[in-house]
Amino acid sequence: MKNQISALIILITAVFSSIYSADEWSGYVNIESDYVVGSGSLLVVYPGTVVRFAHDARLIIEGQLLAVGTAEAMIKFTSYEPEFSEFDYWGGIEFLGAAQDTSRIDYCIIENIDRRDGKGSLFLEYSLVNIKNSLIHNNKADTGGAININSSSVNITYNRIENNTALYGGGAIYISNNIDDRFTDSFIYKNVIINNRVTSLESPTAGGGGIFVDEIESYNSLIRIQENDIVSNSLYNIEGVGGSGGGILVRTKLKYSVQILGNKIMYNRSFYGAGLTVLHKSTSEILPVVITNNIISNNTASDYSGGVYYNTDQLVNPSSIIFENNDIVNNLNLNSKTGAGGFYVRYSATIGNYFLIKNCILWNNSMAGIPNDAAAYPSIYPGAFVIYSNSTNYIEGTGNISANSLYQRSVNYYGCEPYENYLRGDYHISLESPCVDAGDPKTISVEPDGTTVNIGAWGNTFEATTSKFETIIYKDPISILVKTGETIKLDCRNTSKEIRLNDVIVEDGGQIFVAPSMYDPNIYITTLETYGRKIGDQYTTRIQRMTTLEQSEVNILNITNINCTGVKFNEMAVAVASSNTSYLNDSHIYVSDYDSSLTGLNIQSPDAQILNNTIDNFGIGIYYGYPKKSDKATKGRISNNTISFDVDTASKGETKAKGIKVENCDSTKVTGNTINNPNEGVEASASSGRISNNTVSFDADTATKGVVLKRAVYLFGGAYYEVDHNKINCDDMTTPEFRAIDVTDSYINAHYNIISFSAGYDPKLLRYGFYTYNLLDNSIFINNTVFNSNYGIMDYYTPYNIKLYNNIFFGPYSSSISGNRRNLVLYNNDIVGSINWEAVKDEYGTIAADPQFQSSKINDYYLWRDSKCIDAGRYEPDYHSYNVNFYGSAPDIGAVEFYQESYFYAPQNLTSSVIGTTLTLNWSAVPDALSYNIYRSDTPYGTFTLLINTANTYWSVSTSAGAKYFYRVTAYRDGVKAEAVIEDDNENEITNTGTTKRKISINKKESLK
Repeated sequence: MKNQISALIILITAVFSSIYSADEWSGYVNIESDYVVGSGSLLVVYPGTVVRFAHDARLIIEGQLLAVGTAEAMIKFTSYEPEFSEFDYWGGIEFLGAAQDTSRIDYCIIENIDRRDGKGSLFLEYSLVNIKNSLIHNNKADTGGAININSSSVNITYNRIENNTALYGGGAIYISNNIDDRFTDSFIYKNVIINNRVTSLESPTAGGGGIFVDEIESYNSLIRIQENDIVSNSLYNIEGVGGSGGGILVRTKLKYSVQILGNKIMYNRSFYGAGLTVLHKSTSEILPVVITNNIISNNTASDYSGGVYYNTDQLVNPSSIIFENNDIVNNLNLNSKTGAGGFYVRYSATIGNYFLIKNCILWNNSMAGIPNDAAAYPSIYPGAFVIYSNSTNYIEGTGNISANSLYQRSVNYYGCEPYENYLRGDYHISLESPCVDAGDPKTISVEPDGTTVNIGAWGNTFEATTSKFETIIYKDPISILVKTGETIKLDCRNTSKEIRLNDVIVEDGGQIFVAPSMYDPNIYITTLETYGRKIGDQYTTRIQRMTTLEQSEVNILNITNINCTGVKFNEMAVAVASSNTSYLNDSHIYVSDYDSSLTGLNIQSPDAQILNNTIDNFGIGIYYGYPKKSDKATKGRISNNTISFDVDTASKGETKAKGIKVENCDSTKVTGNTINNPNEGVEASASSGRISNNTVSFDADTATKGVVLKRAVYLFGGAYYEVDHNKINCDDMTTPEFRAIDVTDSYINAHYNIISFSAGYDPKLLRYGFYTYNLLDNSIFINNTVFNSNYGIMDYYTPYNIKLYNNIFFGPYSSSISGNRRNLVLYNNDIVGSINWEAVKDEYGTIAADPQFQSSKINDYYLWRDSKCIDAGRYEPDYHSYNVNFYGSAPDIGAVEFYQESYFYAPQNLTSSVIGTTLTLNWSAVPDALSYNIYRSDTPYGTFTLLINTANTYWSVSTSAGAKYFYRVTAYRDGVKAEAVIEDDNENEITNTGTTKRKISINKKESLK
């Protein structure tokens, strides 16, 4: 058991004494019943803390919550009960009048809430709260599957809100300010709101699969919904009953000022208004409603409108509705007789209160296959309300056009089926687009070039396509310098020569658009340097193939020397052949359509630093090394990259779609990468190093269809690797054979990996946790968790010992441990399945018990407190260190160590007294405490300075009149607090996050034993 410091805080002034209580949570905290942070009190939750709540227990905040984790050590709020109990959900977090200071939820995971009392999973009433950088998923509630806001001031920023469910409204977020107007401003900014749903089959007013803004009582409110990705949210009542706003539903009366700015609203479903629905209930004037710069695409409705449905009711000031610079494209209305495909407005015929749609692109929207971009009821010609816009069929009206917008990349079909990775769409327009400078000349422009606004969603923003650029007609090899803020068009369309550039330097904010050659897609560059930045999901520097009416193949940049940061390569692949170290950081390489013949980033150099990049939709994401064994890379680092493959436009045939391929490289680190939907995640041959902390996920239909065999990690041809702390999840239900970690003619040590297969696959399919063939030396597989494989490990022809220590092989399907040599050494494993004893050389301590995972359905393999795997493992000094990666009498079995606080609490009954100028603190003794630390700060949540350590339960100090301090008293006893160890840049050192450091040379086989 790990020992903790516990604390209580008190506020002292020299003339007045009062308690300001506070609690601090760290490590693992179990909450058995409702926990209340009273008014005037503070709860601090430290990074990496896991807080588990018993069935229906709630965290109620009337004071202040500071739950601030980090990207590396997120805080988790989850259920206490295991899934087998059928009570694996809890009552959520409530902020009730928590307005003494702003509460913070930052870098937290909030999951497994289920409540049916009319409130949301996170319920905020009359409170000040910031929610940031967090994952809120797999929760259920009546309204607000994730968050329900009632008369509170809230900032919700940079979160991922996913797979939440509401019964009546707001699958992700529900906002209704119905108490008073003191706290009524809500800002929802740069979140990913995806796959949430509303499930009511009874209420015709249900709606807002993503967000529902509902003005029940009329109090002045500002709600800003800005730059969010609102994707693939839905209403399950689209047949018969009704329901609207698959992405966003806004229902207002008089006093809500709503701003919907710069969002991607895509692939949502509802009965009508699948992208966005706005319903006014007013007979007088309304506050401004501003809807600008949104991309509303590929949404599907059963009736009225796939994109936008707008009802102005009886409002008398339609000029307060600003609807400008939106893209409404590729939306589908399944009803061919009623409404419109893209935009549909209902207005009062008596008042004539329709409003203007201006500077918008209305393109490729459909009513059951019939093109229809915009309509109104009562029926009027769309030119009456659509101006300075680009539509599929020309709408005769002021400033309207009908021409190909030349998007960088759009889709060419209606609706949300099939679903595409929405991030691949790029709705910036080409330099040669007819929408450039074609907007309303009366619109006040903020575009950087100062010209008339563009038509479209990126028009009138700082990312608007410029009409001021330099054109270079390619003739002979040249050098190019693009200064900050400059744009260059390199026009190669009319040359048949090989395109060669000398030195290309692109400063921060510079852009190069290449109008490609029709003869040769290759561009050869001697040196490429970029100095851009990645800001959120945006890149300040671009090098991209320019969209033209005459399209060619994807460009391939062949580079001799590369040093690039913060650049987006659009419709381009990058190949580097260099004798120097290659650098590519914080950049994005992608093509629109999956191309199995291309490698996104191909680097052949002795050293490479490939960090924090995003690479999409190539046959191979990253290749590093040399095809010939005569060449050798001596080291390299491929870390924290995201590599994705599109599952819907994938080709059929042989295995391609490889995330990372390493060949003929020594001492390579492949760490912290995320690989989505490959056929092979990481492949290494004739190389050595470490593969660790990667996440490899396979969807139900991964990147190449019809492939017989898929793998997450594949080592062959004399590879020597440590493979540890990886998470491998397979939801593929069709591929005949899947090997999570496949090792052939190579060497491996595998530890602390989590491998999981979705339940319900056909047991005739082969699902291997580990597949080994002719390993080249003794190997160890220690503290791995393999869930629901039908073969935990299968070995063929290995002449050396294979040690299996402290592993879990468990799932709904029986797991087989087998081989065709007598070489398996089984110590302290949990094996629920069959063992081929002919292959077992030695065995000790095997159990066959349900490990009692917390929740395998959300891949939470933490052990329940009664699990027989706790303290049942075998201690191995090379892999285990007490109080760092195991607690208790022995290591646990499995990849996730059970951790529970012993009963050790903060000092109680803390009091103060002032006599003259002497302040005295007193508190009750804490059982088992050896001493107490006294700290002081000017604020309750600032930095506390240690004043003294004492064994007493009292302490005195001289003070002065009017002084105001917060004192913190902590109890302490023996025990070492574990700190996560972050991998450093020493290429000879391998460190395990959360474990002790072990130095391992990875150049020679002998040193890896």
